[in-house]
Amino acid sequence: MARAAFSESPLWSIRDDTVEKMELKTKLIVVSHLLFGSSFREGVAPFQDFSTLVRIRNDVTHWKMDFAEPKYLPPLVQRGIAISHPDSKSGHGDYPWPSKLSTLQGIRWAHNVACQILRALHQLVPAEKQTEFDFLIAGAEEISEQAIEKALAIPHSPIENA
Repeated sequence: MARAAFSESPLWSIRDDTVEKMELKTKLIVVSHLLFGSSFREGVAPFQDFSTLVRIRNDVTHWKMDFAEPKYLPPLVQRGIAISHPDSKSGHGDYPWPSKLSTLQGIRWAHNVACQILRALHQLVPAEKQTEFDFLIAGAEEISEQAIEKALAIPHSPIENA
């Protein structure tokens, strides 16, 4: 579809295997620039969170089973995305860092980052061709805090209401 919509793009002069071997973040920047003439800026939302999400994915996939926390974890703890064990500063009672991200808020954040990057990618598509690429954002709905609270609401049993 992209090849037909952007047949004049310089992207098509690059060998497929070259693009396939690019790191995901680089690929997103380069391919969107070559196709649309504009791209994401590193260090700016939503690409900054997307970069962190990709690093998390890579670190979890290639985890060496150590307890050393990656540098991106403390800011995620501060944002309420990851958790921290109360005794982690003393070195006692701590647990592996991937578990600190395996929270409802961590999952919500990862989902929302994916939705944000898809919507941002859609916005890079030139206006006259955006409707052709609406499939990028179909179903890319963020999960709100209220949706989490509603999903976790435990209904009262009929006995309690009597």
